[in-house]
Amino acid sequence: MKNKKNIILLVIIIVILVSMCLLFFNNKPHTKTNKDDLIDRIINRIDKKENFLIYVSENNCVSCGDMEDFILYYNKYYNVKFTNLNIDKVSENSYKKLLKKLGYKKVQISSPAVIYIKDGFSAGISNGIMTEDILKNSLINYGYMLKEEAESDNLISNEEFFKKFKDTKGHLIVFYTYDSDISYDFRGKVYKLSNKYKFNYDLVYAGMAYSYNITTTVYGKLRDKFTIPIMVLIGDNKVIDYVSENDTSMIEAFLKKHNYIK
Repeated sequence: MKNKKNIILLVIIIVILVSMCLLFFNNKPHTKTNKDDLIDRIINRIDKKENFLIYVSENNCVSCGDMEDFILYYNKYYNVKFTNLNIDKVSENSYKKLLKKLGYKKVQISSPAVIYIKDGFSAGISNGIMTEDILKNSLINYGYMLKEEAESDNLISNEEFFKKFKDTKGHLIVFYTYDSDISYDFRGKVYKLSNKYKFNYDLVYAGMAYSYNITTTVYGKLRDKFTIPIMVLIGDNKVIDYVSENDTSMIEAFLKKHNYIK
Protein backbone atom coordinates (compact mmCIF):
# COMPACT_ATOMS: atom_id res chain seq x y z
CA MET A 1 0.00 0.00 0.00
CA LYS A 2 2.82 2.32 0.91
CA ASN A 3 4.55 1.63 -2.44
CA LYS A 4 1.34 2.42 -4.30
CA LYS A 5 1.07 5.82 -2.53
CA ASN A 6 4.69 6.59 -3.42
CA ILE A 7 4.07 5.79 -7.09
CA ILE A 8 0.98 8.03 -7.17
CA LEU A 9 2.92 10.83 -5.48
CA LEU A 10 5.77 10.47 -7.97
CA VAL A 11 3.36 10.63 -10.93
CA ILE A 12 1.75 13.79 -9.49
CA ILE A 13 5.18 15.45 -9.07
CA ILE A 14 6.15 14.57 -12.66
CA VAL A 15 2.86 15.96 -14.02
CA ILE A 16 3.37 19.20 -12.09
CA LEU A 17 6.97 19.59 -13.36
CA VAL A 18 5.97 18.92 -16.98
CA SER A 19 3.09 21.40 -16.70
CA MET A 20 5.39 24.08 -15.30
CA CYS A 21 7.91 23.54 -18.14
CA LEU A 22 5.20 23.79 -20.78
CA LEU A 23 3.82 26.93 -19.18
CA PHE A 24 7.31 28.51 -19.10
CA PHE A 25 8.12 27.82 -22.73
CA ASN A 26 4.70 28.88 -23.99
CA ASN A 27 4.96 32.20 -22.20
CA LYS A 28 8.59 32.80 -23.16
CA PRO A 29 8.92 35.69 -25.69
CA HIS A 30 9.79 34.56 -29.24
CA THR A 31 13.42 35.30 -30.03
CA LYS A 32 14.44 35.64 -33.66
CA THR A 33 17.25 33.57 -35.03
CA ASN A 34 20.26 34.94 -36.87
CA LYS A 35 18.56 33.76 -40.04
CA ASP A 36 15.92 36.45 -39.55
CA ASP A 37 18.36 39.32 -39.05
CA LEU A 38 19.40 39.83 -42.68
CA ILE A 39 15.82 39.79 -43.96
CA ASP A 40 14.82 42.28 -41.26
CA ARG A 41 17.66 44.61 -42.29
CA ILE A 42 16.62 44.40 -45.95
CA ILE A 43 12.96 45.09 -45.12
CA ASN A 44 14.04 48.00 -42.92
CA ARG A 45 15.89 49.54 -45.89
CA ILE A 46 12.83 49.00 -48.09
CA ASP A 47 10.64 50.76 -45.51
CA LYS A 48 13.11 53.66 -45.52
CA LYS A 49 12.63 53.98 -49.31
CA GLU A 50 16.32 53.37 -50.05
CA ASN A 51 17.95 52.50 -53.38
CA PHE A 52 20.05 49.33 -53.26
CA LEU A 53 20.80 46.00 -54.92
CA ILE A 54 20.01 42.51 -53.61
CA TYR A 55 22.13 39.67 -54.98
CA VAL A 56 20.21 36.40 -54.61
CA SER A 57 22.11 33.10 -54.55
CA GLU A 58 21.74 29.56 -53.19
CA ASN A 59 24.05 26.69 -52.30
CA ASN A 60 23.34 24.46 -55.32
CA CYS A 61 23.79 27.19 -57.92
CA VAL A 62 26.25 26.37 -60.70
CA SER A 63 26.73 29.95 -61.93
CA CYS A 64 26.82 31.68 -58.53
CA GLY A 65 30.61 31.25 -58.17
CA ASP A 66 31.31 33.34 -61.29
CA MET A 67 28.62 35.83 -60.30
CA GLU A 68 30.27 36.38 -56.92
CA ASP A 69 33.55 37.12 -58.70
CA PHE A 70 31.76 39.71 -60.84
CA ILE A 71 30.24 41.29 -57.74
CA LEU A 72 33.58 41.51 -55.94
CA TYR A 73 35.07 43.28 -58.95
CA TYR A 74 32.19 45.74 -59.27
CA ASN A 75 32.24 46.42 -55.53
CA LYS A 76 35.95 47.27 -55.62
CA TYR A 77 36.41 49.09 -58.92
CA TYR A 78 32.98 50.53 -59.73
CA ASN A 79 31.86 51.08 -56.14
CA VAL A 80 28.60 49.25 -56.86
CA LYS A 81 27.46 47.70 -53.58
CA PHE A 82 25.29 44.59 -53.27
CA THR A 83 23.43 43.08 -50.33
CA ASN A 84 24.21 39.35 -50.54
CA LEU A 85 21.24 37.07 -49.85
CA ASN A 86 21.84 33.31 -49.92
CA ILE A 87 18.33 31.89 -49.64
CA ASP A 88 19.67 28.68 -48.04
CA LYS A 89 21.04 30.73 -45.14
CA VAL A 90 17.76 32.39 -44.18
CA SER A 91 14.59 30.80 -42.86
CA GLU A 92 11.93 29.99 -45.44
CA ASN A 93 9.33 32.06 -43.59
CA SER A 94 11.60 35.11 -43.57
CA TYR A 95 12.32 34.73 -47.29
CA LYS A 96 8.60 34.47 -48.04
CA LYS A 97 8.06 37.59 -45.94
CA LEU A 98 10.59 39.50 -48.07
CA LEU A 99 9.10 38.24 -51.33
CA LYS A 100 5.63 39.29 -50.20
CA LYS A 101 7.01 42.72 -49.34
CA LEU A 102 8.43 43.03 -52.86
CA GLY A 103 5.36 41.57 -54.53
CA TYR A 104 7.04 38.43 -55.86
CA LYS A 105 6.52 34.69 -55.67
CA LYS A 106 9.41 32.28 -55.09
CA VAL A 107 9.18 30.86 -58.62
CA GLN A 108 9.78 34.34 -60.09
CA ILE A 109 13.41 34.44 -58.84
CA SER A 110 16.10 32.20 -60.30
CA SER A 111 19.64 32.29 -58.87
CA PRO A 112 21.96 33.98 -59.51
CA ALA A 113 19.71 37.00 -59.60
CA VAL A 114 19.83 40.70 -58.83
CA ILE A 115 16.82 42.63 -57.54
CA TYR A 116 16.98 46.38 -58.19
CA ILE A 117 15.38 48.38 -55.36
CA LYS A 118 14.44 51.98 -56.15
CA ASP A 119 12.77 54.19 -53.53
CA GLY A 120 11.74 51.12 -51.54
CA PHE A 121 10.15 49.29 -54.48
CA SER A 122 11.47 46.65 -56.85
CA ALA A 123 12.29 48.25 -60.20
CA GLY A 124 13.00 44.83 -61.73
CA ILE A 125 14.93 41.57 -61.58
CA SER A 126 17.79 40.09 -63.61
CA ASN A 127 17.34 36.32 -63.36
CA GLY A 128 19.83 33.54 -64.03
CA ILE A 129 22.74 35.88 -64.81
CA MET A 130 25.35 33.87 -66.72
CA THR A 131 27.83 36.48 -67.97
CA GLU A 132 29.39 39.70 -66.78
CA ASP A 133 28.03 41.60 -69.79
CA ILE A 134 24.46 40.79 -68.73
CA LEU A 135 25.17 42.11 -65.23
CA LYS A 136 26.91 45.24 -66.48
CA ASN A 137 24.19 46.11 -69.01
CA SER A 138 21.51 45.61 -66.38
CA LEU A 139 23.31 47.89 -63.92
CA ILE A 140 23.54 50.56 -66.62
CA ASN A 141 19.88 50.14 -67.66
CA TYR A 142 18.65 50.46 -64.07
CA GLY A 143 20.85 53.49 -63.39
CA TYR A 144 23.33 51.93 -60.96
CA MET A 145 26.26 52.54 -63.33
CA LEU A 146 26.99 55.20 -65.90
CA LYS A 147 27.56 53.96 -69.42
CA GLU A 148 30.68 56.14 -69.58
CA GLU A 149 32.16 54.21 -66.64
CA ALA A 150 32.26 51.01 -68.65
CA GLU A 151 33.27 52.26 -72.09
CA SER A 152 36.67 50.54 -72.02
CA ASP A 153 36.19 47.67 -69.59
CA ASN A 154 34.16 45.55 -72.04
CA LEU A 155 34.43 42.04 -73.46
CA ILE A 156 35.32 41.97 -77.15
CA SER A 157 33.57 39.69 -79.63
CA ASN A 158 35.40 37.37 -82.03
CA GLU A 159 34.37 39.47 -84.99
CA GLU A 160 35.54 42.73 -83.44
CA PHE A 161 38.83 41.21 -82.25
CA PHE A 162 39.86 39.94 -85.68
CA LYS A 163 38.83 43.22 -87.23
CA LYS A 164 41.20 45.02 -84.84
CA PHE A 165 43.86 42.35 -85.25
CA LYS A 166 44.04 43.10 -89.00
CA ASP A 167 43.87 46.88 -88.55
CA THR A 168 47.18 48.71 -89.04
CA LYS A 169 46.32 50.88 -86.05
CA GLY A 170 47.25 49.34 -82.67
CA HIS A 171 44.62 48.17 -80.20
CA LEU A 172 44.97 47.16 -76.54
CA ILE A 173 43.53 43.86 -75.36
CA VAL A 174 43.56 42.57 -71.76
CA PHE A 175 43.35 38.81 -71.20
CA TYR A 176 42.12 37.84 -67.74
CA THR A 177 40.35 35.15 -65.76
CA TYR A 178 38.62 35.09 -62.39
CA ASP A 179 40.50 31.94 -61.40
CA SER A 180 43.34 33.88 -59.78
CA ASP A 181 43.58 36.96 -57.58
CA ILE A 182 46.51 38.26 -59.68
CA SER A 183 44.39 38.27 -62.83
CA TYR A 184 41.56 40.04 -61.03
CA ASP A 185 44.01 42.63 -59.65
CA PHE A 186 45.74 43.16 -63.02
CA ARG A 187 42.46 43.97 -64.71
CA GLY A 188 41.61 46.42 -61.93
CA LYS A 189 44.96 48.22 -62.33
CA VAL A 190 44.39 48.65 -66.07
CA TYR A 191 40.87 49.93 -65.43
CA LYS A 192 42.10 52.54 -62.94
CA LEU A 193 44.81 53.69 -65.34
CA SER A 194 42.29 53.99 -68.18
CA ASN A 195 40.19 56.31 -66.01
CA LYS A 196 43.24 58.37 -65.12
CA TYR A 197 44.78 58.65 -68.60
CA LYS A 198 41.64 58.26 -70.76
CA PHE A 199 42.63 55.41 -73.07
CA ASN A 200 40.50 52.54 -74.34
CA TYR A 201 41.06 48.79 -74.28
CA ASP A 202 39.02 45.60 -74.67
CA LEU A 203 38.75 42.46 -72.55
CA VAL A 204 39.05 38.76 -73.31
CA TYR A 205 37.89 36.34 -70.62
CA ALA A 206 40.39 33.54 -71.26
CA GLY A 207 39.19 29.98 -70.92
CA MET A 208 35.65 30.62 -72.13
CA ALA A 209 34.38 28.87 -75.26
CA TYR A 210 33.69 32.14 -77.08
CA SER A 211 37.32 33.30 -76.64
CA TYR A 212 39.04 30.12 -77.87
CA ASN A 213 39.93 31.46 -81.33
CA ILE A 214 41.13 34.77 -79.91
CA THR A 215 43.29 33.12 -77.25
CA THR A 216 44.86 30.59 -79.63
CA THR A 217 45.66 33.36 -82.13
CA VAL A 218 47.55 35.43 -79.57
CA TYR A 219 49.16 32.35 -78.03
CA GLY A 220 50.39 31.36 -81.51
CA LYS A 221 52.23 34.67 -81.73
CA LEU A 222 53.71 34.70 -78.22
CA ARG A 223 54.01 31.00 -77.34
CA ASP A 224 55.68 30.59 -73.92
CA LYS A 225 55.54 34.35 -73.37
CA PHE A 226 51.75 34.17 -73.23
CA THR A 227 50.51 34.14 -69.63
CA ILE A 228 47.31 35.16 -67.89
CA PRO A 229 46.86 38.01 -67.08
CA ILE A 230 48.41 39.94 -69.94
CA MET A 231 47.81 43.11 -71.92
CA VAL A 232 48.77 42.94 -75.60
CA LEU A 233 49.01 45.55 -78.30
CA ILE A 234 47.70 44.06 -81.55
CA GLY A 235 47.57 45.28 -85.15
CA ASP A 236 48.65 44.46 -88.68
CA ASN A 237 48.02 40.73 -88.02
CA LYS A 238 50.54 40.49 -85.21
CA VAL A 239 51.14 41.06 -81.52
CA ILE A 240 53.17 44.26 -81.48
CA ASP A 241 54.05 44.17 -77.78
CA TYR A 242 52.81 42.95 -74.42
CA VAL A 243 53.05 43.47 -70.66
CA SER A 244 52.23 40.79 -68.10
CA GLU A 245 53.77 42.09 -64.87
CA ASN A 246 51.11 42.82 -62.25
CA ASP A 247 52.74 46.13 -61.38
CA THR A 248 51.23 49.55 -61.99
CA SER A 249 54.56 51.20 -62.84
CA MET A 250 55.35 48.47 -65.41
CA ILE A 251 51.93 48.83 -67.01
CA GLU A 252 52.35 52.62 -67.10
CA ALA A 253 55.77 52.25 -68.72
CA PHE A 254 54.24 50.01 -71.39
CA LEU A 255 51.49 52.55 -72.07
CA LYS A 256 53.99 55.43 -72.27
CA LYS A 257 56.16 53.45 -74.66
CA HIS A 258 53.23 53.18 -77.07
CA ASN A 259 51.95 56.74 -76.53
CA TYR A 260 48.77 55.88 -74.62
CA ILE A 261 50.09 58.09 -71.84
CA LYS A 262 51.45 61.43 -72.90
